[in-house]
Amino acid sequence: MANPHKDNLEAATRVAADIVRKYGEEYWPIFDRLERELKEVCSREERLKSFE
Repeated sequence: MANPHKDNLEAATRVAADIVRKYGEEYWPIFDRLERELKEVCSREERLKSFE
């Protein structure tokens, strides 16, 4: 099943990475937060899959 929240986090993380590359390290906390949230969503999905 598709996870729109995960899809949004992936897109936002890509955008945040581009912003950090273009405009500097001051935007790193935003990228870091998005990446952590994305990893958490992926981890939850994997954990649930183990019970299918």
